[in-house]
Amino acid sequence: KKFRLRTDHMALTYIQQCKNQTSRLMRWSLKIQEYEFSIEHVKGHMNAADMLSRIYNINSISKDVINQTNKNEILREYHNMLGHGSPSNMNFNIRKNYNWPGLTKDIQTFCDKCLICQKEGYEAINTKNKVIETKETDELWEIDLIGPIGNGKNKGYVVIIIDHFSKWVSTEIITNKTDSMVLDVINKAMLVNGKCPKRILVDCGKEFENDMLKEMVQKKNIKLDFASPKHHKTTGAVERVIKTFRNKLRKICEFKQENWKKYVEKTTFAINTSYHRAIRTSPYILKFGKMPRLEVDEKNKVTVKVEDKEKLLETIRKYREKYNKTIEKGRRKRSIEFKDGEKVLLFRKANNKMQANWIPGYRIIKRINHDAYQIRKGNRLIRANKIHLKRQV
Repeated sequence: KKFRLRTDHMALTYIQQCKNQTSRLMRWSLKIQEYEFSIEHVKGHMNAADMLSRIYNINSISKDVINQTNKNEILREYHNMLGHGSPSNMNFNIRKNYNWPGLTKDIQTFCDKCLICQKEGYEAINTKNKVIETKETDELWEIDLIGPIGNGKNKGYVVIIIDHFSKWVSTEIITNKTDSMVLDVINKAMLVNGKCPKRILVDCGKEFENDMLKEMVQKKNIKLDFASPKHHKTTGAVERVIKTFRNKLRKICEFKQENWKKYVEKTTFAINTSYHRAIRTSPYILKFGKMPRLEVDEKNKVTVKVEDKEKLLETIRKYREKYNKTIEKGRRKRSIEFKDGEKVLLFRKANNKMQANWIPGYRIIKRINHDAYQIRKGNRLIRANKIHLKRQV
C-alpha cells in the first residue's frame, strides 16, 4: 500500500532522486525499492513530537525523589555493597535502577573522596599474559588459598574457587590448610553447584599435590592440572580474584582484622555483583539473570530488571571469539606530576595482610628530580619516587 513519509530530515528527501550514489546509498535505495511511498519535507518547528513519543515512564523514580540526600544514600549503599567498588563497577550497578544528570561525575567524585579507597591499592605492573580459553560454565575451575589471615584463635585461611568462564567466585574459611580440609571444601563446592567441573587448575602446594585429591578427581572423571612452580600467572584468574578479594576484605572491615571472618561472605558477594570486563556483565547477573535487590531499592520501589541469559552468553562468546588471538598487554601508567604543597599518600608494602598499603597525610615539599620528590608528614622528611605517590583527595 502506498504511503507518504513526512520528515524534517532534508537529506533523506534526496535518496530517491540522487543519481551518482555511493555504494552505501545504493544499498539503501535497493532495500527500500519494495515499498511504494513518497517523501515530503516538513520544517523542524512544524514537526513536533506527539504524545506517545513523550509518554511518562511510570516505573522511573520522579526527579523530586532523587534529591541530593537520596543521591548520597544510593551512592553510599552501592559503594559499600561492592566492597568500596570502583567507579566503573558502581556505574554499571547503579544504572540498572537509577539515572540522573551528572551520575557518572557524582560516582567518580564519591569514590575519589573515599579515604578508605585511597588507602588501598597496589603498584601497577606491566604484564604479558597467555590467554586460557573456556567456552562454557564448569569447564574449568581455578582454586587457591589466601592466608594465613589473623593470629591466635582468629587465624585462618580462605579457599577461593573461580569458574573460569562465568567468573563466579565461591569461598570457604578453613582453620588449617590440610589436604583433607581443602578436599572437603572442593567436594562441598561441587555439591552446592550441583555439577562437577571438567577440569581443575591449582598450584603446586602440598594441600593440592596429594593422593587424596588425585583419587577424588579420578573417581569423578575430572582432569587435574598443576601450574608451573613459582609461576603464578598460570593460575591468573584466581590470582587476580585473590588480589581483588584482599582489597575488598580490607576495605569492608576497615583494615581491622579482629573480626575478618564475618566479612568473607559479604566480600564474596561484592565480587560476584561487580562488573567483570571479561564477561561484559557481573557474575551474579550471568548466573541469576538479574541484579540483587538492596534495601535502598525496596525503599524506592525499584523494579529489578530481568536480563536475557542467552543474550548474555552470546555476547560473551562473540567478544571472546573476536579477541581469542589477542594477548593482553599491561598498560603504561600516565606520567603524573605533583605540585609543592599537595597532599599525597605514600605506598609502603604492609607486613600485615589486613593493613593498608597506602599511608595518607604526607605533603609535597619540593621536586628533587624528574622521578623523585621530597615529602613530609609531621617531623618526618623523606624522599620518595613518584610511582610510590598518589594524590589524596
